Amino acid sequence: LEIVQVEGNFKFKEISHKDYLGAILNLGIVREKIGDILVREDGADIIILPEISKYLITNLQGLTRLKKSKIQEIEINEIKKVETKTKEYNIIVSALRLDNVIAELAKVSRTQSKELIEKERIFINFKNEIKSTKLVNEGDLITIRGKGRFKISKIIGNTQKGKYLLKIEKYV
Repeated sequence: LEIVQVEGNFKFKEISHKDYLGAILNLGIVREKIGDILVREDGADIIILPEISKYLITNLQGLTRLKKSKIQEIEINEIKKVETKTKEYNIIVSALRLDNVIAELAKVSRTQSKELIEKERIFINFKNEIKSTKLVNEGDLITIRGKGRFKISKIIGNTQKGKYLLKIEKYV
């Protein structure tokens, strides 16, 4: 993997993860060639596959929003720390199966959550998961493409009806 760093003065026009991702996808790069985008107040570090780094550096420079930015390839140890912000809340699920948890996290039906799993849009601890019956554990990091990243910080216990109460951290 390689890292492309974007640095600039974004105090007056904040650029979000969605903006960076949209800009990269508009360049014709498929999502599978892009890893994490670590957004900071003064720019972002974009993790990508090596074969697109030169193309990305050249073409990001041409975008109006990033015209005055410094865009360069950096080493992995030069990635700047990003303070992660999370929001905590509780959810109740009938079972610790992946499809049940995804349905609650993404606020969709179980059928729709199974479709997300089948379309390979679900990652547990950064590994793609295609089994809807997989059991989730305390500490698991769940990424739902298009919906966000969540951590099961604690399995609090059971409700009176025998359902599971989970404490969730949503990365914002």
